[in-house]
Amino acid sequence: MHRDSNSLHATVQSIFPNWRFAAADSVAGYGLHGAYFIGEKQPISDRRREWRDALSSFAIELSNGDGAVLNGCGGAVLGGPLEALRHLLRVLESFPAGDSLRPGELVTPGTLTDAPAIAARETWSTTLKGIALEGLRLELR
Repeated sequence: MHRDSNSLHATVQSIFPNWRFAAADSVAGYGLHGAYFIGEKQPISDRRREWRDALSSFAIELSNGDGAVLNGCGGAVLGGPLEALRHLLRVLESFPAGDSLRPGELVTPGTLTDAPAIAARETWSTTLKGIALEGLRLELR
């Protein structure tokens, strides 16, 4: 999203027109998101409170095959992903002429651990505690 200079503190900007860039551009621009992995949708309608609580309190361990381990939690991002989303919505509301969120848009509220340097031929995995989601394993080629 592009906003005027008064809102730079609350939004993410891109040096690439229309947010179109390749993975190498992301690295060159010191970005953290060159690609996304999106897991399966989770039904939450019958357990909203459980999911709300879990999203702000779950723990994550990020590790690679060389023994590097990073720890984080859902609350590391403005008190949790839902709080970060609420903050974004409040900021967007303060700019009546600006864009609002539209169905299908992807919002990444921040990183749960420090962002490690990664390289080809590494394998990274996550272990999650306190949330009904499985971790993942990613092999970089």
